[in-house]
Amino acid sequence: MQVDARRFAARYTAYLILRAIQTLTPATNPQHASDWMYNLIVADSGDWTSKGHSGGAYEKVIWWAFQKQGLFGGNPPPVDVYIDDGRDGEYQYQPNAAQCTAIWNRHTNDGKEDHQRPVLNLVNFAYVKIKNRGSQVATSVAVHGFQTNSRTNRNYPDDWTPMRTPRRSAPNVSPQSDELIVGPFEWIPAAGDNYILMAVSANGDPSNLRKFAAGKSIPDWRLVPHDNNLGMRKV
Repeated sequence: MQVDARRFAARYTAYLILRAIQTLTPATNPQHASDWMYNLIVADSGDWTSKGHSGGAYEKVIWWAFQKQGLFGGNPPPVDVYIDDGRDGEYQYQPNAAQCTAIWNRHTNDGKEDHQRPVLNLVNFAYVKIKNRGSQVATSVAVHGFQTNSRTNRNYPDDWTPMRTPRRSAPNVSPQSDELIVGPFEWIPAAGDNYILMAVSANGDPSNLRKFAAGKSIPDWRLVPHDNNLGMRKV
């Protein structure tokens, strides 16, 4: 892991711990590991205003960290839809979040799975594969598609535009199911570095995108790797 990434992770972890401790009283002192986990999640929901960091990025990572230590029997949430970026829906460190091969582009609406480089200024067709690592069937499943051609900033939502096909409903996703293909999403690539962002949500497992709107933004490197509902690919 790069030194800057290590330093940022250490500082943010210390910040969340201290912010969570600040909220405790003798009456609310955690009696169980799950109590402390939820204290950390509440701490994460607030903005770190002195550093300019929007809160809300790490709820799912916090849950996963406690799960990996045996909380909830070591099981994922009951419904856990995800886009596989190579981590099988988990949250090991990932230095590049823009290489998700579960997202791909086609020049025509043919449903084939081989990725094709986008053709600029014409309608292209994007697809994505989704899965469910939970123990219950995922219902009311939907996928939203976004695009940007920014070479520098990829803050959500400021620098992202919904695709021409902004949303597609998907069938229910069974637990531990095979990947389900959702698409096509029509979009028109422009000159620049084209990126695709996909977000899957279901009842009981919304993506973190809902937390960032109305002037509250977050860079892609904080957003995408920390929510398995999201997938991003530079195409």
